[in-house]
Amino acid sequence: MVKQIDIVNEKWNYLIVLDACRYDYFERHWKTYLKDGTLECRQSVGSCTNEWRDQSFPGRYEDIVYISANPQISSSAEIYGYCAGDHFSKVIDVWENNWDKEIGTVLPGIMTDETLKVLQDDNVNNKRVIIHYLQPHAPYISLGTSVKGHATGDLTQRTGFIKPSSKSKVSAIKKALYDMTYKIFKDTHFLGNHPDWKLRKFFKLPPKTPMEHLLQKHSVQELRNAYSENLTAVLKEVSRLVEYLSGRIVITSDHGEFLGEDNYFSHPQNCDHPIVRNVPWLEITQDKPVASFKKETSREASSPKTDQSDKLTEEAIIERLRDLGYHS
Repeated sequence: MVKQIDIVNEKWNYLIVLDACRYDYFERHWKTYLKDGTLECRQSVGSCTNEWRDQSFPGRYEDIVYISANPQISSSAEIYGYCAGDHFSKVIDVWENNWDKEIGTVLPGIMTDETLKVLQDDNVNNKRVIIHYLQPHAPYISLGTSVKGHATGDLTQRTGFIKPSSKSKVSAIKKALYDMTYKIFKDTHFLGNHPDWKLRKFFKLPPKTPMEHLLQKHSVQELRNAYSENLTAVLKEVSRLVEYLSGRIVITSDHGEFLGEDNYFSHPQNCDHPIVRNVPWLEITQDKPVASFKKETSREASSPKTDQSDKLTEEAIIERLRDLGYHS
């Protein structure tokens, strides 16, 4: 039986969270980047970030600093009824001023750089630290901007999903056929958890979400390849970060990800399927860091095009989450 994770009562100094990371994909790739460690398959307490967050951290944790690339972990805004700033000693909103405007995420290299800056503060290193990367969660870096749809980085206004350009109008007959067919399949599992995606593709109707747009342009195998490439991209950066850490380091995930199994995609809420519940739990113990913070810690890479607004309103954050597919 797979052991369920009880994060706050586990022993760790640094907890590195890879968003939407499946156990089977992690098991396949981690040794290429992280040579040492003990890997277990563990069960997450949720099948999406907000479930995992609420179940894992219901109280106040003065011993934990949270460094986050995920907008659902916010220092000041209440997202799905939860303001992370009320639960942790300190929350660092890396996502707020480091959003890549072209791809629509916090790139893993930028997350590592920002984390290393934060960890140079002794007041942070005296506490337990959670570092939450957005990868391997979509959008998929290797696809670049070929699939539009995520936030552009302008966090002060609704930017929305950029639909494929089309000069032709959807015919009323085609729309009526879609509506009729959707009513037949919407409460079944025959077409998976998103029958509307399949039907819009069949009737050649415009997609309504970024992931749906991706699946209209790419095959399921291409989706899986892109997911793997997101995972290897973040593992490369995690290996760089781990060089600066000491003590007990754990690498895990908030939940897994459906990648077309039985026509299921993403990570539905309240789902008990092992694909979205089984996550890695890799423990690494280091007596001292391999690298020193006195070394240059920033990569030789161009900075992302980001929005540098001072502080986001709760409404602006919710709009960002809608663009990512988090918020209804």
